[in-house]
Amino acid sequence: MRPVAKGLDILQGDKHIFMGYLLPTLVSIEEHLNKKLTEVLYVKPLVNALLKGIRKRFHYLYKYNDLRIAACLIPDFKLRWIQDENEKKEVTELLKSVQEFNIKNAEVHSSTPKEQKILRETDDFFIFNNTLDQN
Repeated sequence: MRPVAKGLDILQGDKHIFMGYLLPTLVSIEEHLNKKLTEVLYVKPLVNALLKGIRKRFHYLYKYNDLRIAACLIPDFKLRWIQDENEKKEVTELLKSVQEFNIKNAEVHSSTPKEQKILRETDDFFIFNNTLDQN
């Protein structure tokens, strides 16, 4: 059950709190549990129940493009966590379309020096919970 505990530690930790860690972590948990199926004898029903529960609870998340793209943009993962070649091609096309959109959007919405000055002037305006604690 170490893979489940390790995966939960990663997802609940304070170092890897990016949305892109979710799917690769789930894939890794499943891979570790599948490997355990061949190694264990007495706890196979428990491992099978964990696999079934993880698939039932989280299976729909693999369809969200934003989660898939976020995972691929983390340098440690890239496309390595995707096992199916067709899905790799699909996500690669998604990444290309996001890149094209960003390039097109950057040309249309590039900030002028005047807009940059306004942004700098408003830097001290934004306060969040952590800055409220300091006052």
